[in-house]
Amino acid sequence: MDFTLLSAVLALLPILGYCCSNPFVEVGSRCLFFGITLSLDYNGAQQTCLNINGQLAKIDQPQQLWNITQYIHNDSTLYSSYWIDGSKVQDDWLYSDGEIIPLGTPYWATFMNANQDYGQHPVDQPGANCVSMRGETYFFFTSNNCEELYSPLCEENE
Repeated sequence: MDFTLLSAVLALLPILGYCCSNPFVEVGSRCLFFGITLSLDYNGAQQTCLNINGQLAKIDQPQQLWNITQYIHNDSTLYSSYWIDGSKVQDDWLYSDGEIIPLGTPYWATFMNANQDYGQHPVDQPGANCVSMRGETYFFFTSNNCEELYSPLCEENE
C-alpha cells in the first residue's frame, strides 16, 4: 500500500467510526476489553485496565448494559464474572468519577434470600462494596466483596 492510499484510508476513519486499539473490541459505540483469562480482585482489575490505557467499564445507560450482555451472549467464550466501575462510598454507590450509580431496575440483579423473600442488589453486607456483573445473575449488577476474584471489564480511555 502506498503512502497516498494509506493517507486516504486514515482520513476516512473519523467518518467510518472510531477504531478500537488492541486488545479492545467495539461493543455498541464503546471499546471494551473482556479480560476472561484473568482472575483478579477489584484493585487488581482496576490496575489491569490502567495498564492497557483503560479503566473499569462505566455502565450508566440501559442501552450500554444491553449491548454488553448481547455481546457476551453471542460469544459463549466470554461467559464469566466481571468487575466493572463502581463501589460503595459510605452509604452511596458511586462510579469512580463520583457520579451516583442508579439503583434498582434495569441495572441491579434480583435474588431470593433464605426466607424465600425477593430482594435486589446492592445488598447491605459487610465488605460487599464493589460492583460486578456475574453470569449467574444474567450480567445484571451485583454488590460483592472487593477481594473476590473476577475478570476485569475495561473500557478504553479516549
